[in-house]
Amino acid sequence: MIGRIDVRNFREIAPYLARLLPNATYNERDGWITFKLGPRIITIHSESFVAMTFIKNKEEAMKILKDIEEKAREAWEKRDQIDLTKPLKRTILSALDVCQYLPKTNCGDCGEKTCMHLLLSF
Repeated sequence: MIGRIDVRNFREIAPYLARLLPNATYNERDGWITFKLGPRIITIHSESFVAMTFIKNKEEAMKILKDIEEKAREAWEKRDQIDLTKPLKRTILSALDVCQYLPKTNCGDCGEKTCMHLLLSF
């Protein structure tokens, strides 16, 4: 799903916003941010367009867009407190974190007997 956020000067806000979004990737040259929200992958483009995966419905998409707008405003308000020289924070995922992305159907398409067996092979 594609939407648009109402954020002026997104390119100026993006480096600050990227530091407030957990596990965000920020491309300084092109001005986009990508981050995960549960199973969703969200990319905010420099022109304020937002691409989202695994969205259930329009209402969920609208809520995510609103949340991004609020986080962008917060980032701009706190910009003097955000150190852009520090690298973006990363979180290490556990096997149970990865489990939420599996289909949990035990279909065997991956070559394992069950989804849990796939996790145990890591």
